[in-house]
Amino acid sequence: MIVTTINFLWILIATFSIGFAVCSFVSRKVNINHQLDIVMVMGLMVLTVYAQFFSIFKNVGIMAGGIIFLVTATIIITMRKQITAYFKECIIAVKERMTDKYAGIRVMLIFLALMIFIIIAANVPNSPDDYLYHNQAIEWIETYGVVKGLGNLHMRFAYNSSFLCLQALFSWKGLIPSGQSLHGMNGLTGFLFLTYCLWTVEPFKKHSSKISSVLKIATSYYVIAGCGSWSGLSTDALAMMTMAYILIKWFEYIENKNSQMLDYGILCIFSVWACTLKLSVGMIVLLTLYPLIKLIKGKQWKSILTLTCAGFVVALPFLIRNVIISGYLIYPVTAIDLFNVPWKMSKDLAIYDKDGMVIWGRYTQPLLSTMSWAEVRTLAFMDWFPNWYRNILTFVNKLLFNFGVLGTIAFMVKLIVKLIKKHEFTNTDFTVIVCIAGTVFWFVEAPLIRYGELYLWILVAVTIGYILGERLTYGFTVIASVLCIHAVFSLLSVDTGGIGIIMPADYIISPSVPYTVETDAGNDVTIYLPTVDDGPQDYYAFPSAWKRSDADAVRMYGDSFADGFYRVDQ
Repeated sequence: MIVTTINFLWILIATFSIGFAVCSFVSRKVNINHQLDIVMVMGLMVLTVYAQFFSIFKNVGIMAGGIIFLVTATIIITMRKQITAYFKECIIAVKERMTDKYAGIRVMLIFLALMIFIIIAANVPNSPDDYLYHNQAIEWIETYGVVKGLGNLHMRFAYNSSFLCLQALFSWKGLIPSGQSLHGMNGLTGFLFLTYCLWTVEPFKKHSSKISSVLKIATSYYVIAGCGSWSGLSTDALAMMTMAYILIKWFEYIENKNSQMLDYGILCIFSVWACTLKLSVGMIVLLTLYPLIKLIKGKQWKSILTLTCAGFVVALPFLIRNVIISGYLIYPVTAIDLFNVPWKMSKDLAIYDKDGMVIWGRYTQPLLSTMSWAEVRTLAFMDWFPNWYRNILTFVNKLLFNFGVLGTIAFMVKLIVKLIKKHEFTNTDFTVIVCIAGTVFWFVEAPLIRYGELYLWILVAVTIGYILGERLTYGFTVIASVLCIHAVFSLLSVDTGGIGIIMPADYIISPSVPYTVETDAGNDVTIYLPTVDDGPQDYYAFPSAWKRSDADAVRMYGDSFADGFYRVDQ
């Protein structure tokens, strides 16, 4: 745990320093929100983009981390006066917050959260996907950076979450003598977002609760309830928390009557970053329409160009990595087929992978024993929905789903009446529609609950809060708060037996067997296979394919794994 704590401190220092430098630079040109939470999220985003760009040219290891160390040190030295002044402002704000009668509870909860998340981050990675492909994917980044055609070796490598590049940047692979790779980024970011929610949430009083505060409680529940499985490399966690943060901040701006479009524009850039973390939050990008329309009406062409370029820079390394790994601009979206590179994954394989997400998300995979893949994939709504509702959703999930559907219907009726009466279409109306669109996208594409539980909370919070006002918002908040307390006690069941005082727990060793693969250079190289197809893979049995048929079909371009892979069966 000591090493995990030191790792946390370094990430916090680097994130703040780089976020502060970027926000300070932008603030010289235009007036933007410079609050600490914006600075930290900006830092995380910039570090993610940097790690992705670096991976295109070299492995994300000691050199990549060393450059960040030098940049951070330079920022701290050259901007020490600005940083000191900024921290003085933060201290004043903290002192003002401490006058709140709930301040003691906030501090106690944040300290408790820090202890919990250090323990979780130091625990054994326990998500199934960690051993299905996450651990191997991050080792590719740590060892080689990005490798062309890597999706041919294991199609899930083509998912290309930018989170894995961020984690690789701070995994300290090569610095730890045992060769261990740290895996605490989800724990740290979970603590940061939970701290933001706990510190800024407003006291809940009847007739005065705000949607942003309700969202903070809902997000807190999501973080607390899910953090037991965040000891590893889950690519869902940071994406979902970032999406929630953007919506919370957006509603805060609405509630505070913030009309500064550049503040909304910064959140839109964050939304692009969120999409690179996980495509399942893709609909959050729709928020960009609001400031875009406002800026066009105000003929602020320079601001539009600046925000567009910033968003493009954030997305660019993600798109480049997609093409290098799979041959597609966005995998597994085969409709956008712009490149004909030799290592391109077959269209059939991409469609098969995409269909697999839908089948798994709808919980229809048990039917594959009696039905064909095509039949299961094309099941009518009423042939899969009842089984999904009955087997996937918990009691709380069912309540959220039901209230979300009712709230959406009520919202749409109220909005139609509002438009018929020619009342103004507001920013709040638009934001609720984006929340509904995000939930519908999740439900249609792959309604696996770990992808979308937070969508259900968000949908209920914004629609019910919009329709029935602050009194019901208060009641919803009380219920969510009780569930948060329940989630805290549920953490007592998390197994922490593998945690060491100094070093965090390592990945579980999974059985694997060596396998020979041919190269174009005429040499044979060894890769590893799980003992059963699609079984757990060992981090140290590197590199691994996910099943024998893929290993048989794949070939290497040269003698080195860095030269890339292609398939001979397409």
